[in-house]
Amino acid sequence: MAELMIVAICLLLNAVFSSIEMAFITVGKPELRQRVKRGDGKARRLLSLRENPERALSVIQVGITLVGAVSAAVCGAGAEENLAPILEQGVGLSEDLAEGLAIGAIVVRSRTWSVVVGELVPKTIALRYPTQVLNFGAAFLHIGNRALGPIVTLLEVSTRWLVRRILPASSTSMAEAPPSELDLQGLSTHQRQYILNLANIEMKKVRDALLPWAQVERIDQMSSFEEVLSKVIQSGHTRLPVTAGERLSGVLHSKEFLAFAAAGSRDWQTIVRPAVESAAAR
Repeated sequence: MAELMIVAICLLLNAVFSSIEMAFITVGKPELRQRVKRGDGKARRLLSLRENPERALSVIQVGITLVGAVSAAVCGAGAEENLAPILEQGVGLSEDLAEGLAIGAIVVRSRTWSVVVGELVPKTIALRYPTQVLNFGAAFLHIGNRALGPIVTLLEVSTRWLVRRILPASSTSMAEAPPSELDLQGLSTHQRQYILNLANIEMKKVRDALLPWAQVERIDQMSSFEEVLSKVIQSGHTRLPVTAGERLSGVLHSKEFLAFAAAGSRDWQTIVRPAVESAAAR
């Protein structure tokens, strides 16, 4: 029972370190700098580690290695004490063969759990919620950096020395150069919103962009030309739904309408395109 508890704790710690590692790589320096400007002390410590990634990754790797070594030792001892005698006496295998098969079976099972629970699941969570995971792991990194200082320094120096030997000087300097940041202050409100909407777009779902029908800007098909022109200009949308009462009757393309108006035409209903309804909307 004690061995099982030790292995479970090691598996949990491995998951924590793996998620922190993925979150640390995912969260960029610009986001941390913005948090530092807002007075976030935790972000300040994380940024100092982010500026020196070899040190932070060394802390994480030492933790993963120690946890893995303890787990393997406990699993090996448990296999030799519990499973090997069963194979030796019940199946009639030799002592050496029984011990080898017992250790192999335990290692395969423990590594399967370690890969799924200790690596894949926590890293997937960290990819989806990198900021929250990194905030949680900031204390682990800070304590590990203090407690494992000499070991971390040795790994950090060794890593940098080896990287300089493997990569050309130009590649190293390019990798260490701080990424350029986009200054949003000089952009208009619409342009800033457009860029912000693109941030993490791959993590958004369709329902995140949907609005309740009561909040949707629309045009009544009986509206005058002047009313439609005012709505198109004020809304800033590329397309506007056209309704007959509460029923959707079509879609008006703003650019097409403005070109139509510039040509002197006023019968805007003729350029309304039919709406395409999904099966779920019916």
